[in-house]
Amino acid sequence: MFFTDQPLYVAPEVYDEAVETYVERVKHRARAVYQVGSRVIPGISDIDLLVIPDAARLDNAQYYSFRVRLPKRLQRPFRHQPHFLPPECLGVLRYTGHYQPKLLAGEDLLPVKHADPYPPDLGLELSWARVIEDYCSYEHIYRTARTSGQISARVLLSKVKSIMLPLNGLQRLNGERSPLAGLTFVHELRENWFKEDRGDDALEEAWRIFCRRFEQLRSELQIALELRENSSITGYAAEFLAGNHPTPHLGSIDPSVLRERSKNVRHYLETLSQYHLGYGSLFTRTIDRPFVSTVPREHAPPFLIRGAISLAYRALGRYLPYRT
Repeated sequence: MFFTDQPLYVAPEVYDEAVETYVERVKHRARAVYQVGSRVIPGISDIDLLVIPDAARLDNAQYYSFRVRLPKRLQRPFRHQPHFLPPECLGVLRYTGHYQPKLLAGEDLLPVKHADPYPPDLGLELSWARVIEDYCSYEHIYRTARTSGQISARVLLSKVKSIMLPLNGLQRLNGERSPLAGLTFVHELRENWFKEDRGDDALEEAWRIFCRRFEQLRSELQIALELRENSSITGYAAEFLAGNHPTPHLGSIDPSVLRERSKNVRHYLETLSQYHLGYGSLFTRTIDRPFVSTVPREHAPPFLIRGAISLAYRALGRYLPYRT
C-alpha cells in the first residue's frame, strides 16, 4: 500500500488561529458556527466545523470555503470543508454521529446535543441505521484503497480509530462486547507519531489493523442481517434505510421511522443544493443519494463567475482580514 498525505506537525496555536480566523470571516453570514468532535492530536486530528448559513446565496460555496477564505498556512489543520446545516433542517443532525457541538459564534440553534456519536437513547431504528450507514462509508474507503493501491496516511490514522464506533455500536445492539485487536498499537502510534521516527512500516501495520476491523464489521453485520457471506450489504442498506426491507430478525423495528428519516435526509440534500453548497453535506455517503458533491446546474453560478468570486474573496482577505 502506498501512503499519501503524510502527517505533518501543526502546532496547537495554529489550529486555534485557523478556527478563529475562519469563524471571524464567515460569521457575518452564519446563524451559528460550531466545532464538533474533539481535537486530540494536532497534525493528525483535523478541524470539524458545523455551519448554519443564514440564507441561500449565489456565492455561498465560495464564501464558506476554507480554501478560499484562509491563507495556505492555516489550511493544513483542515482535512475537509465544514459541514452545513440549513436552519430549515436542524432535526437531521440527530441522524448523524456529530457530537459535542461547541458554539463558536452566533446563536445556539441545535435542538439535540449528544456527548457520544452512538448515544444510548438513539432508539433501535436509528441505531441500526447509523451502524449500516457507517459501514457503507468504511466500505467505500476500504474498496477505494484496495482498488487504487493507495490511501491518505492522515485518513488512515483517523479511520483506524473511528471504525471502532460502528463496531462497538453493532456489538451493543447484539448485546455483546468482544475485545478489539490492536487498540494499544493504534493509541501509541497516534500519540507518539511526532515523538518517534514513524515510517511506512507503522502505517502498514495500521492498514492491516484497519482491514481486520473492517472485515470483522462486515462479517458481524452479515450475521446480524442474516445475509449470505458474499451478499452485498450496501444493496441491503439502500432498502433498509428507505424503510422498505422486512427486518423481523432485527427486533421490533418500526419501518415508518426509517421512512421518515429517508424523507428528511432527502429534503436536507435538496435544501443544501438550493443554498448553492456543493460540499459540506452531513450525508456524503448516504445510500439513497450516494456521494453527493455537486450542485444541480440550475442552482450553480457559471464557472467563470465562481472563479471570479473566489479570487475576489482571496484578494479581500489579504486587506480586510476579518469582515469580508
